[in-house]
Amino acid sequence: MGELRRVAISDGVEVAYELWAAGQGAPVVLFGHGLYSDRKTSSKSEAFREMARDGGWAFCALDFYGRGDTGGDFAKTSATKCVECLKAVISALREAGSVDGSRIALIGSSFGGLASLLYAARYPNTIRALVLIAPALNLCNNPHISQILPGFDADFYADLAEQRPFDEAASVAAPTLIVQGDADDLVPPEVAKRLVGVIPNAQLLILPGVGHSLPPGRPKIVMVEAVSKFLKRHL
Repeated sequence: MGELRRVAISDGVEVAYELWAAGQGAPVVLFGHGLYSDRKTSSKSEAFREMARDGGWAFCALDFYGRGDTGGDFAKTSATKCVECLKAVISALREAGSVDGSRIALIGSSFGGLASLLYAARYPNTIRALVLIAPALNLCNNPHISQILPGFDADFYADLAEQRPFDEAASVAAPTLIVQGDADDLVPPEVAKRLVGVIPNAQLLILPGVGHSLPPGRPKIVMVEAVSKFLKRHL
């Protein structure tokens, strides 16, 4: 197990994050999960933790607003609050003496990918590399969002309606790898194909026959190997 830490955001909610160290001054791989999972239930989190261990990197996974060990009402979450969670955790990592906080790679999956993109665009000098796995940009400004994702407070939907991720993506400074399954029925592959043309230094990995939930076996191995190779170049 890693070391469970907490850091507060503006409304007083404490964001939980778990850090696995890898020796003094190691770079950090930070993972942000999808909307309905958390740092413990996401299978990608475990896969990237093992990847970081093998690469000699520290690994950190957070729980977004209202999920896992992080406080707050999940119905009141939002993309903006998830960005704030990332900002708080990355600020804490940059000040931590046990890791090299100037060398952080951010990996975001689905809704966490949306939040990670927005974070990287708004705070471009705080991360070295960005990995987006099926980033759910299609949820923004979507007139059917309350039917796609029912049960959230009105502010959740209003916040998504205000986001302009494709406009902001041009401000991302970090080298970026986008991973997308071509059989994803939740995040259309066209989202990733459009996004790779907007981020200045981005590349796209398409996984044939893969949907939104990455199955175990060869597709996950291919993804992890590609991410590891990418981070070795940029972290």
